[in-house]
Amino acid sequence: MKLVQPLPDMENLTAALSLRHSVPGLAYALIQGGKIIRTGASGIKNTQTGEQMMTNTMFEAASLTKTL
Repeated sequence: MKLVQPLPDMENLTAALSLRHSVPGLAYALIQGGKIIRTGASGIKNTQTGEQMMTNTMFEAASLTKTL
């Protein structure tokens, strides 16, 4: 399925999901046809310092790649 346009309200969607599931921070990338078409980040990286998430924040991926 090809997106006609990137999801226009990703910032509000990710913020709402973060609140609902008690996720302090997240970063995302939308990939289509092997190319990154949109990136974003919301929330905080460190709950003790309040440092903000950025699109280049490094994560430990654990076993998440097994589903790809």
